[in-house]
Amino acid sequence: MILLSRQIIHTRSIILFLVPILIALSACVKTPEKTALSLASEKGEISNIQQLVQHGADISAKDGRGLDALSYAIINEHPEVVSYLLKHGADANSANGSGITALIISATVGNNEIVKNLHEHGAQVNRATHDGITPLMAAAGSNNQDTIILLLSYGADPCSRDKNNLTARQTAEQWRGALETSRIISSNKKLEQLNCDKGGANG
Repeated sequence: MILLSRQIIHTRSIILFLVPILIALSACVKTPEKTALSLASEKGEISNIQQLVQHGADISAKDGRGLDALSYAIINEHPEVVSYLLKHGADANSANGSGITALIISATVGNNEIVKNLHEHGAQVNRATHDGITPLMAAAGSNNQDTIILLLSYGADPCSRDKNNLTARQTAEQWRGALETSRIISSNKKLEQLNCDKGGANG
């Protein structure tokens, strides 16, 4: 019972850390706070976006959630919009008030085309939220295995720890359990870097 209680506490902690991300992912309702550019980016209306940018729309403008047009394009998986915004000055390291970056959102979504684009435009692979959640942890918590591998190839630190002293692997364990996480890792050698006690970066 003690072990179960500890697991529940850790799971709740991880959920609390990821709640802002999940809120962002579901923030598709039109609100007066969103700019016209953010609304167009949310819908993937590339022609409308181009017109707005050409007429001086502020690409970096954020709403009450701290999300900009780039964030909404990522949340709704519009890689062509992400590419356009980045080419026209969007900040690949943009973050909201909780420190949730564009790369953390894309790692949660698991769209590797977007992850690659952000990386090519200078997104910091180990930049964490104020609670210490990294893009790698977000990908691990969402079971986006290809994204995990991609982030590791970019230099993501598998032994970085959040404020609860949890690594990316331990984040995954809170969602799927230690046995299932071990099975997933053992089935793909590229995921073995998540085993911090067997090498890799220092936590």
